[in-house]
Amino acid sequence: MRLFEGYEAEGRFRGVKTLFVSGDVPFEKIRNHAVVPENLAATCIRYGQIYFGADGCSAIDWDSVYKCTKILPIVSVELGQNNLPPSWEILLHSYVHPIINIQKFDEHALMKVTDALWGPNVQVKFSTENRNWLAPLPAFLQNRKSDIEKDKELWRLE
Repeated sequence: MRLFEGYEAEGRFRGVKTLFVSGDVPFEKIRNHAVVPENLAATCIRYGQIYFGADGCSAIDWDSVYKCTKILPIVSVELGQNNLPPSWEILLHSYVHPIINIQKFDEHALMKVTDALWGPNVQVKFSTENRNWLAPLPAFLQNRKSDIEKDKELWRLE
């Protein structure tokens, strides 16, 4: 478990000062770093974003995610196959911005997540050892191969 700060380098919040949360850090620790001490009522926040699941889809304290939505309008959550929430409901909150991290493509896992989370706040992240690609989920165009198979062939060079 660790907290670290920096500026978001990817996605729609690139350049935003961010508190990164790696591991299932309790809310009190996050609040103590996110809120200026004189303002524990959360009227003065040090960061524009709190980012859960840092360090490659680390474990997440989902209670902390929920509580952070009460103090900050941008709560990003990087999701992988090993840190999915017990319920999709928390990810549908308007302040929560899910990032689906795909390191190994698994169509069934991706469809399960995208069917539950389709919306403007959701981003998809493809990760390799050296690079990350990030885009809003609605920017991805999808079709079924069965749709393509219905095409009518007009001509073929033999």
